[in-house]
Amino acid sequence: MKKVFILTLLLSAYSALAQEEKETKTYRMPLKTKKVSFLISNAEVAIQGYEGTDIVIEAKGITPPPKEAEGLKAVGAGGTDNTGINLSSQTENGVTIFKTALRQDEVSYVIRLPKNTDLLWKSGNNFFANDDELTITGIEGEIEVRTASTNINLKDITGPVIAYSTMGKISAQFSKVNQNKPISLSTSHEAIDVSLPSDTKASVILDASQGNAFTDFDLLPLPEKEAKQSESQSVDGLVVVGSGSRRKDSENLAKGATSSKNNSASNSSASSISISTKDVNIQTDNNQILSFASAKPFTINNIYINGNATKGIINAPGVSITLKSSMGNIYLRKRK
Repeated sequence: MKKVFILTLLLSAYSALAQEEKETKTYRMPLKTKKVSFLISNAEVAIQGYEGTDIVIEAKGITPPPKEAEGLKAVGAGGTDNTGINLSSQTENGVTIFKTALRQDEVSYVIRLPKNTDLLWKSGNNFFANDDELTITGIEGEIEVRTASTNINLKDITGPVIAYSTMGKISAQFSKVNQNKPISLSTSHEAIDVSLPSDTKASVILDASQGNAFTDFDLLPLPEKEAKQSESQSVDGLVVVGSGSRRKDSENLAKGATSSKNNSASNSSASSISISTKDVNIQTDNNQILSFASAKPFTINNIYINGNATKGIINAPGVSITLKSSMGNIYLRKRK
């Protein structure tokens, strides 16, 4: 019993010593490029836009190198640690690039960038890793984020933005919406939750293949020119899914009216009709008649065009916004 007690004390002392060895360090450098690229793995990261001109990185949980490494440079797959915070820094083709040089667990970074910086982020994490969350706040430049399993949180941004996560959830809150370039958010397995100013002008596509799309915006029909373009792409059917059921036979739908019999046989809870500029009556699986006048605003919940994708206008034609989730729901809401 005494030996167990002594062993416990030794382990506790060792654990405390290991925790004391963790350091917090700050790295600062003048930012001389418009664009910054990050390839960082195994870390919690928060990126914040601010009014300064330097890039400032605060790193927590840094473990000093062993005594045997004194006088030696730390190197890894991402290059040489020339920042002192386990990252390599270099400039190539007018882009400032940061990469993970040394991999350590339980490291976190708070990165401050001039708010007009263009940002490219790629996560080097593996699928199914207990990895991590990326938060980007207050950036007014262009944002591109590509991750495997990292959750993406975008706050007080303006876009344009392209964000993709294979296994992670995407949340985005826009303070205003840049109308110059498209916005595209996509994930394979999780939900997408987007908040826009209520006066945003945009053409939207909500594509929830195996989920549902929800919004509190009033969606206007596409302009005649865009509607004709959609029809030329085999969009000649409208499906309303009632009582929580979900359309699965999107291939038959894309074939149009010639396969309407097959559609009915494969999914008796849905009705397929042609889209026109006239009023539309739709019968759901519980025989409820829903009427929509295509010349007036209407709110869409479970209405899918071209398979499971909803297309429409919010407020007025504007920037293109595409939200796509293969397995999760899509939430498009007015920012409160």
